Amino acid sequence: MNKIFLTGLILLLTSLNITSAPVTPGRAKDIAAQFLIKAAKAKGHNVAPAPATLSLAYTGMDANGQATLYAFNRRPNEGFVVIAADDRAPEVLGYADQGTYDTASMPANMKWWLGQMEAQMAYLITHPNMTMTKPRHAATVVKPLLGEIAWDQTSPYNLLCPYISYYDKDEEENVSGRAPTGCVATALAQVMYYWKYPAASTGSISYTTATAKKKVSADLNTTYDWSVMTPKCNKYSDDTTKNAIAKLMFNVGAALKSDYLPNGTGAFDVDVVPTITKYFGYDKGARYVPRDYTPAADYEQMLIDEIEAGRPVPYGGVTKKQEGHFFVLDGIDADGLYHINWGWGGMDNGYFLISSLHPDEQGTGGSASSDAFKYHQLFIAGMQPDHGGTAETVWQLSYDKVGDISGTFNRNKAVKTTVYGLTNISSTSDTLFCKLYWTLMTPDSAVVWQSPIMSDTLGLYDGYSKITHKISIPDSIKAGAYLLVPSYTIANDNYSKMHFMHVLAGANNCYRLTLTDKDMTWQTAGSPKVSVEAITPDTLVAGQTNHISVTFNNQGGDYVGDLHLQLYVNGKRRVYPTQTTEDRIVAIPGNAITTITFDEPLKNNLVNDNDYVIRFIGESAEEDEDGFKSDIELAVAHIAVKGVEKPAVLYIENELELLNDSNGVVPFNNIVVQTTISNEGNDFNGPLTAVFYDEDEWDETERINTPSITIPSGSTGTKFTFTFAMEKAVQGHNYSLSLYNPQLEESLLPSYRNEVTFVAGAPIATGVAQPVADDMVSFDGSQISCQALHISLYNIVGQLVASVNGSTLSTAGLPQGNYILRAKTAQGIVTKKIIIR
Repeated sequence: MNKIFLTGLILLLTSLNITSAPVTPGRAKDIAAQFLIKAAKAKGHNVAPAPATLSLAYTGMDANGQATLYAFNRRPNEGFVVIAADDRAPEVLGYADQGTYDTASMPANMKWWLGQMEAQMAYLITHPNMTMTKPRHAATVVKPLLGEIAWDQTSPYNLLCPYISYYDKDEEENVSGRAPTGCVATALAQVMYYWKYPAASTGSISYTTATAKKKVSADLNTTYDWSVMTPKCNKYSDDTTKNAIAKLMFNVGAALKSDYLPNGTGAFDVDVVPTITKYFGYDKGARYVPRDYTPAADYEQMLIDEIEAGRPVPYGGVTKKQEGHFFVLDGIDADGLYHINWGWGGMDNGYFLISSLHPDEQGTGGSASSDAFKYHQLFIAGMQPDHGGTAETVWQLSYDKVGDISGTFNRNKAVKTTVYGLTNISSTSDTLFCKLYWTLMTPDSAVVWQSPIMSDTLGLYDGYSKITHKISIPDSIKAGAYLLVPSYTIANDNYSKMHFMHVLAGANNCYRLTLTDKDMTWQTAGSPKVSVEAITPDTLVAGQTNHISVTFNNQGGDYVGDLHLQLYVNGKRRVYPTQTTEDRIVAIPGNAITTITFDEPLKNNLVNDNDYVIRFIGESAEEDEDGFKSDIELAVAHIAVKGVEKPAVLYIENELELLNDSNGVVPFNNIVVQTTISNEGNDFNGPLTAVFYDEDEWDETERINTPSITIPSGSTGTKFTFTFAMEKAVQGHNYSLSLYNPQLEESLLPSYRNEVTFVAGAPIATGVAQPVADDMVSFDGSQISCQALHISLYNIVGQLVASVNGSTLSTAGLPQGNYILRAKTAQGIVTKKIIIR
């Protein structure tokens, strides 16, 4: 059992380093225009913005040069709209009513948001199983609570921040300058100005910064003159105003023990609640709300409740590398987008998604990576002036999961249990004195027995990566069904009250025990157990967007995470076209029935069938060592689809074979290929297409259609011989050939049989005879005869068993079975199946 000090603390650094259908720029512009027209009408404007006033300011690109998003400016300083370049994502990713999309002057955290959004869109484009759920709507629209407040991190806001000189090891240079205020301090100071509170702070701070080793001191026993502060401040503002705001900014940053640097200032998000309650007198009910450890049904509703109650919300998002940013959510619009004040002088404040928070290059508050941070999100709830009463600290432990146990054991056996990732996530930096237990409960939550694990003292965000403990269930416990759950007591209430820990959503959170007089059965519990109660409509329509309402019954733990749908004809998954929808974030609360709606555009080529399987695919709660999660099937159901008539579905039964190659070289105007094709669908009538690929140039060369062929429905194997004359071949180049079904617009399966390679040889003269017919071969049971220069005989696994230079080959001594004859004649190659009886 190794005690650790978790590195999961989020250091919110700032930096001054100033198949789906793609959406075309034209379509994106139309979407942006329609959105602005809708927004103008909602605001009561008589004149809606004309599409002609929109100009494309930026196109995000992925590594392959494919568009990820578009940003359109209106007239100068009249705002912009960001549109997704993939129709699986919500159309509008964000918008601002003021300012201009300009990467040269954009707020750093806004760049971060957009860069992260580009990263997610790029991931979406390359992963056909990926989207985001439509934003949840609030009961009422709340206009930005901070109003005109638009504070910044640099001069004059940082006038009192320390001047730092240090050697930057990463950049390998000396850096000096006055440190910015930091994103956390700026967000909190703006909310304090909104409340015009406190009248005075208390206490004193003295510490040494982590990186530059600069000594910082602040006397917090001081008052704040809110009357001289203004919503905006610049170099022309009165010195009294500048100093009053700078004093607040520095005191907040120092109280957070910020790591001041000339090119960026960092602070830990978990220090926010202790700082604002201890030094600035904010309500003791303020609390840190991490998304990962908050019940699925509660998280976003809590956020909406905060804003509807008139409380601006300090909010943070974090990448997998523990880099992030802090800002303020202070409003919500009719579409469920949240208003964000970035803390950068008001620049680019606007409405944005929070389901996948993202801001591009680094600036003040940027991330040095492109990792999305869909789930590593948090907010500070209850930041408001102290309402009086008795101060009560919110003490809270959390854990990631319990270890897997499954089996039946003797009642006397001591079973080894495991709790992973136990952490102190309380709302105070004071030390937590606690005792840990395993608590045995009946299904109706009555406590039956407790097994002490340990007593401990834990600082804020201290904890254990793993705790193991052996449990022996006493003989006095009656036979029956029970739950075994981690719990704790604390010194603050004399260890008299049992508390339960928060657990990572969707993880195994407890054990289910079934006891008899002689044995006991253990089972890990807490993971989601989802089934489908109902789906409407009962028939989906191919080629259009379907509004699907699904009622889930989850008798297990909460599920929060990505979800996508897989759709295929029952029993014919390999036969007819299938569809996998994009991922979106959903919340399916445990022990509850929940209805979720999906707007799913179905592909045009889904066939008409009354028995489609629809699988709901989620992701595991735990990440692997690379930070990725595996797919899990949450639920499955059946549904009908009204689509196109079932097509022919062709399969290659024998590998493609060249009939006229010489050591792999084929005349490029006389390529003769043979194969056997079966059909599991309707009748096939029409040509196939041969696709030629230049292996030396890594590029498709040309496509040539075969003559029209017929393959009846249910055919188990029809042999075909095709001859192709390439027009664009380069003699001496290596090529591959595969067959393509133009009716389904896909290659024939299986792919490992559907390819033959060759070297383009010199063309033959026009009029040269084609390969001889295989009826020239005769077999009398013991000898093969053919007008050939060379005869080879292979068994069914491709091994050469006999050969001869000449026109006859004896089969004496060969065992019974099937063989393949290959005869080289003056006119070409003959291949024939031989059966020795």
